This record gives sequence, C-alpha cells and structure tokens, in this order.
Amino acid sequence: MMIDMQVDSKEITEKPKGNDKLFEVRGRVLKKENHREITNTEELLEVLNIGKSFIPSKLKGNSNAKENFVETNLIILDVDNDGNEYLSIEDAKQISVIKDQAIAIQKSISYSKDKEKYKIIFLLEEPICDHDEMKRVYEWLFTKVPGCDPSVNQSNRLFFGGKGIVVINKNNRLARNEELQKKKGEESALQVVEHPLRTLSKTNEFFEAILSEDKKRIREQFYPFLESIDRTSSKTIHEGLLKIDLKELLDERKHLNCLFHEDNNPSASIYNNEGYSLYKCQADSCGFFGNLINIIREVKGRKLSYTECFNWLCQQLDLCTDEYQEVLDKRTGFFDTVESVAVIEGSRINSMIRKKLVDIKLVYEFLLSHIHFDSEKGIYCVMSGSLIAKLINPQNISQYQVNKWNKLLSFMTFLGIIEKVKDSEAPEAIVKYLNKLQEEKQQAKRTSLYKLFPLDGDVGKNIVENISPDLDKFHFTFGEFSYALVKACYGQEVANAIFPQVLRIDYTQEELNILDYALEQLNGQVSVTKEYYGEQNLISDVALNLNLSKKRVENFLKANRGYFYRYGYCLESMTKDTMHALNIEKGNRRLAYIKLHNMWEVRKGSAVIPFSQTIYVKNVGSVRKEPSEFR
Repeated sequence: MMIDMQVDSKEITEKPKGNDKLFEVRGRVLKKENHREITNTEELLEVLNIGKSFIPSKLKGNSNAKENFVETNLIILDVDNDGNEYLSIEDAKQISVIKDQAIAIQKSISYSKDKEKYKIIFLLEEPICDHDEMKRVYEWLFTKVPGCDPSVNQSNRLFFGGKGIVVINKNNRLARNEELQKKKGEESALQVVEHPLRTLSKTNEFFEAILSEDKKRIREQFYPFLESIDRTSSKTIHEGLLKIDLKELLDERKHLNCLFHEDNNPSASIYNNEGYSLYKCQADSCGFFGNLINIIREVKGRKLSYTECFNWLCQQLDLCTDEYQEVLDKRTGFFDTVESVAVIEGSRINSMIRKKLVDIKLVYEFLLSHIHFDSEKGIYCVMSGSLIAKLINPQNISQYQVNKWNKLLSFMTFLGIIEKVKDSEAPEAIVKYLNKLQEEKQQAKRTSLYKLFPLDGDVGKNIVENISPDLDKFHFTFGEFSYALVKACYGQEVANAIFPQVLRIDYTQEELNILDYALEQLNGQVSVTKEYYGEQNLISDVALNLNLSKKRVENFLKANRGYFYRYGYCLESMTKDTMHALNIEKGNRRLAYIKLHNMWEVRKGSAVIPFSQTIYVKNVGSVRKEPSEFR
C-alpha cells in the first residue's frame, strides 16, 4: 500500500484567519519537499494525530486544482455540526458505514466538547484515479452519514490539522460495493437522456474512440485534420470541423453500407456540398442525414444536444477559442478560492453563499456546455430552470425544481458570476433563435440568455468585500431571495437585471400594507430617547391594527427584515454589548430594530463606525474587523 499525501511542515493550532494566512499554509503544503509516501496504516494515523494540514491526494504540478489530480487513497468527510442535525462522535461511531469501513475520526482544530467538529477518515481498498469517480464516492457517503458538509466533496482539497484522533479500526477499508457501483451508473442522470433511435451496425477505430471518451484516442483520429482548422472564432472552428472529409475520417468509401442499420446493399453515401462533408442514408427505414457533429451525436445516443456535442468535441480536440479557454481555465481557481475563503472561521462569506456553492458549481458546468458563441460580442448561454431540472433528473421534473434552479440562476447573476443579457445587448442571431424557440414550444415567457466571462480576482473580491456583507445586512436567506425583496432593497432596475420574467412577482397589496404600517410604527416609535423596537412587539402591533393573523404577519416580516434596513433600521439581538453601544440601561435578549443615525452607522461614543463590522470586547472597547482580502 502506498498513500501519497502533501503534509505541512508546521503544525497549526487554529484555523488560518484571512486569505494571507490561508495561502501561506496552502503554499507550504504544496511544496515538493512536503510530498509524503506513506506505506502503512500506523504511519497514516501518526500523520493525522500530529495536527499538520494536508492534502490527501497525489498531485502533479504545484496546484491542487482538479486538472492536477492524479489519485487518492483517502475519502474524508467533514462534520461541523452547524446545522439542525447534531451528530456526536459516539453516535457517528455507531453508523454502520463508519463502524465497518472508516479507520479513524480526527477532531478538528475548532473541536470542543460543547460542539464536536471532526473529520471521518476512510482508507480505500484501492486508489481512485478519476476525479469524477472520487466525487461519486463522496456523494454516496453523504447519503449514509447525516450532517456532513456537502462542500467538502473532494480529496484534492486542503484539510487543516486537528486535535488528535479516535481510532475506529485500523484494518477497515472502504470498498466499492454493489450500491456504489449502481451510483456510478446513475451519473447519466446529469445529462439530457433520450433513447437513441439508431444503433451502430458496425464499428471502427473512429467510433470506438468516440465511445471511449478517451481524449488521446479521439485526438489521434482527428490529428491529420487539426492543423487546417482556423481557431479565430467558434464559427471558423465549426466550419473547419464540418469541412473534414468524412470518407477519410471514417475510412469509408463514397457509397457504403449504412452505419446505423443492417444493410446488405449500400444505401448510404458521403458527398460534398459547398465545401461541407455530409452523410445520407437513402433507406426508408433509416434516412439518417447529417454532418460530422450529427454523426457523433447519433453515435453517443443523442444524449447531448447539437451545441453540447460541438462543445464536447472542441474540448476533446483542444479547439476552444482563446476567450472560451480562459473561461474554462479560470473557473477552477475561482471556485477553489471562494471555497477556501468560505471555510475560514470568521470568514465574511455569507452562509447563503457557502450553502449554495455546490449547486452553483454544478449549474456553471451546465452553462459551459450550452454555449452559443458570437465572434464579436462574447460567450452566451441559453438556460432556464426547466432545462437544468431536465438535465439533473429528466424523470422527475416538478415546478418546485424549476423555480429552485431559476432562483439559483438569479442568485448567480446577483453575485456577478454570470450576466443576464437584455435583448438590446444580445447578438441579433441569438435573439432570433430565442424567439423561434419560444414560438415552437408555445412558451408564455422566453428562455433567458446569460453571458459568461473569465472569473478573475475582481469578481471574487466583490463577492467577499461587497456582496456578502450586504446579504448579512439585509438578512437574506435563499428561501426568501425574491424579486420583490431585491426590488425593495436595491431598486427595480437591479431586480429586473437579475430575475427572469417568470420570477418577477411583486408584493401583494396586503403585503405592501404590512410593510407600510410596520415602517410607520418604526418611524413613530423609535427616536433618540427610545432607540429600539422589539421585533415581536412590532409583529403584534401590526397584526392587531391591520386585523391580520399574527402568524401571517410574523412569517412575512421575518422574511422581509432587509426591507427595513433600507430605511435605516438594523435588526440586532439586544445583548449587553448592543445595549452598551446604544447607551441603553435596560432591555432583553430578543431581537429588536435599532435606528441607525445614518443608513449604515450607529453611535459609539464620539466615533461612528459600521455596526456590521463591529465586535465588542469586555473592558477593552470596540475592535473593527478588517474585511477579508480576496485573491
């Protein structure tokens, strides 16, 4: 047994705070001299017990990005116990998959008896060399162990050291059993599944290469033709592929037995039309007609649309335009960095962003495979919640799923990861395509168009330093992230730029009455002499005066807390520190609205600082938290 790992040369006693410290640890761990080849379980347990950070994978190069992953022997689940489900170490040890297949539990750096945080260590029977297969193992384990952090789903990530280990059984091994093999076979659910109308009647090296998904074999088949393809734009790449002589590529004659049905007499032909090589079968029972992309799509069982198939082939042949390649290259580093910042204790990444990172990454990959290129104006994608729901599970598409994915697209637009495009800014050809699509499918609302761009440091910095704090200030949760609330907090122009037409639902008149009366109460009751208004008191007053159910008012006002922040009211827990800051002698520990002396500030002696960036330390005074720096 040989376990390859990157192990830090130094021990740490707490999680790195701030990006500088994080990158310092990661840089150290990735150094060539910190590569370890562990030969037995005892040595592995010793490494886990000394509190050094590590990356439990064999890597190539000086990065732990997906492209540099070689293999791993370890699967590590992270349990933070931050959610509603609390899983103690003792309870975890009783779960069958842990008891029978995990070797140890490592207590995390932030572990305490009051809040147990730990990592569950699985040693594989044999190493995994495929990154996607590794992630399937994590997904399978998530179904067996409740309360795991779903964002910790790959072994090429950085794990911080711990406070010791609890050995379960050093002879345990995680086996790839029948259930896991079944999970592997279900990955096609992430693609558009259509039953193929035709199957290959014969095979050759070209078709075997396409079906193998082996990039090297596919490139070998196309190698003689690649040099002549103009890579200036996607249009020239597309034209270049369609001009490849199919007779040479398929090693067939001009007239041939059809490739897609049993054919005793030649019924198919390959011919040239205005420079493009085409294939056509004359048999009534088949009638296949198409170019190179159509042929490959048919061979692959029509699991991909024409656009997806073209993009897939371009990626296999490294025929992407420079702009698209830059988008592909930068996405991994961007998401890795955001994930790294998100796991830092005290990070300013809003919890709403942290919880949605896995889904955001999934949808971003879908966007990349549904590209419509334009040589002058960039990279565009036609996408909707219904299409994402179909891609994920074509057998179970509900309106709930459609709305969920539409909302996530809007949230990604809000974060600045993608851009929703207006008709006036979109290429004319794509607008015509969308209008035609709407007419053919008789849709009341048209599918949205999004623009992709390289995710550089500025995008991430804006998320960390501007957007994430705003989400905290406005008390946004994903469940309440809506057109009406964004419009109330940021204005109609911003809301329209984010949400598609199907999600543009405004407040009802009753809801507007609740908001107006609540704001009137705050303006009338909160003054210089009384600087707070208990949230429960506000709910009771509004319900009583408007003759509405208290539960109805409570649910609505709690879902729209951010509305009042726009008018200078901050919702805070009335702790001793808060009362001290506001010079209040008596109060309770419940939530209350505080009047800010201007929109974002509170009084603290003679100084004025943002309340959201202030913590109070007993007998010391106030300390200002510096915003995290994104790199």
